Amino acid sequence: MAHAGRRDDAGRGGAGGLRGGRQRHGYGEPDGESQLNGSASEGQNDVGTMLDLTNSSRHACALDGYPGLGLLDSRHRVLRTVTHQGDTFWTNDTGRRIVGLAPGQTAYAGLAWTHTGDNAVSASYLEVTPPNSTTHLTISFRQLVDGGDLDVTALTGTVSFSNGI
Repeated sequence: MAHAGRRDDAGRGGAGGLRGGRQRHGYGEPDGESQLNGSASEGQNDVGTMLDLTNSSRHACALDGYPGLGLLDSRHRVLRTVTHQGDTFWTNDTGRRIVGLAPGQTAYAGLAWTHTGDNAVSASYLEVTPPNSTTHLTISFRQLVDGGDLDVTALTGTVSFSNGI
């Protein structure tokens, strides 16, 4: 009953009920192709953004925990992905809590990775699975991700920038 971002052009994924916004890299303009939301930071090799999940259904829903994440290549083939739950370089993890969402409300998770090129995977898409869900949505995510390692915070009802950002 949930999804992050919009369906990609191929219509893959699709967990109706939640939707997301766009991704911003550094302090520049939004990348119109991306489906994540954020206004975080891009350091020398660190990239951070906010993943948002908005309840687009007509009913309230509750999310508890961390989103599942999976990197895909341009042909939607699974790439090595290792998800680390907890703090990111730019925001602290609030820990698991139930986030109740009325229609139109949004939950947020911090997302971070590095892109030095060392053992990097070239992702074109990101599968996002809401906590306790068996369905996902595939969103555009054209990024180099070192070792397929992604750091993610638990979902929360507020946007929180910390760790000096």
